[in-house]
Amino acid sequence: MEQITLRVSEHRKESLEESAADSGESLSEHIRKRLRTQDDAPGESEQVEELRERVEEQRERIDALRDDREERIRLEARLEQLESDLDRVRDERDSAQARYNETQGKLKVHNSERDGVLARFSTWFRGD
Repeated sequence: MEQITLRVSEHRKESLEESAADSGESLSEHIRKRLRTQDDAPGESEQVEELRERVEEQRERIDALRDDREERIRLEARLEQLESDLDRVRDERDSAQARYNETQGKLKVHNSERDGVLARFSTWFRGD
């Protein structure tokens, strides 16, 4: 392989260095790769660009699916919490209903005892 010196603007060099770093390549390797791409048939460069766009679209779709999955996991956890809360509230309601029924029963007994005492008192008072 022959060595050459290449002069480019500072901005172009920075752009090439960033692109090389993103690709995980050395600057020289990246420039060689780009030159080979230009040497390819004219239609191949367009195909490569189309493939890059498709890859980017797929990456965006993967990111969206990942976000959807995370949201679903969060919602499922919330649903489990709500179901647990509902069970707890139902248990509390049943307990309160049982206490109410017990109190109602005691009140009926109390009222019947009171009515019995009042009836006896009324009978005694009237002299029956």
